[in-house]
Amino acid sequence: MGLLDKLSSLFGKEPATADGVHSEAELKELLARYYPQGAPSVSIVSVLYRKAYALPLFLETVFRQYYPGPIEIIFVGDKSPDHSIAVARKTFKGMQAQFTGREHPIVQRLLTNEEQMGNCYSLNVGREKASGDLIVFADADCLLNRLFLAHHAVNIAKTPCDISTGPGLRYDDNAKAAKALIGYEKKPAQMLEAARAIGTDFQAAGAADLHVYCDCKTRNFCALNEKLPRPLFNELYSQQQGGRKNCCVEGADMGQLLAESGGLRLSWIAGAFNLRLVEPPFVESDDDDDDDY
Repeated sequence: MGLLDKLSSLFGKEPATADGVHSEAELKELLARYYPQGAPSVSIVSVLYRKAYALPLFLETVFRQYYPGPIEIIFVGDKSPDHSIAVARKTFKGMQAQFTGREHPIVQRLLTNEEQMGNCYSLNVGREKASGDLIVFADADCLLNRLFLAHHAVNIAKTPCDISTGPGLRYDDNAKAAKALIGYEKKPAQMLEAARAIGTDFQAAGAADLHVYCDCKTRNFCALNEKLPRPLFNELYSQQQGGRKNCCVEGADMGQLLAESGGLRLSWIAGAFNLRLVEPPFVESDDDDDDDY
């Protein structure tokens, strides 16, 4: 049993209800209604650069998902100095041993850039390898609630829309974030109140809002893979700055591209939320990501 499941068992209560948040039983019925041939496959794409501290919790939140369709995780290692790829490989094997009995086993694909290329380049690489009907971009320092994928899949079909986003909150401590995640899963109204307090409870009116909205939503982003333009991210934003190529401006660029592409429909859903971990201080080293861990 993983840390989050252990914490969940301590609460010992059935989840409460909140506007826009479905229960697992409701999602099961809605998925069967909107996807009679089976829930769509999902690809989760994430760049690994200094994410080793968060990977165990991130991967556990993926394995905890209530989602009856196929899931693949695509990590793109960007020559991280903390051996993130090796940590992902080791952690994934441990999760496979803990979480068994899934109808569709979760698949992990590990890709590595030959040199540090930055987020935009790396996300394009991951997207091109993604085979899922739905594609999720989520940083590996984000904790996804257990019904994250199910809510997004239902929202895309029910609305209908091409892009689905949801609220996100930040935490500066792994243990605090884990406890908060379980607490919000049990009492989602509290999560919505916290999200509104920092201005994330926003429902975009149309394509004109995509630029601003996607700028702050790339960590909680689910879309129909076939609807997104290629390339999705402008790799000029990955150019070297201050000796590093890992620039975090891909959200604004993607939002602009989606706004200009026209015809894409965006919808916000409360039931798919994540908690982002704040990166701890890190001492740079000359080592980059490899398998020697």
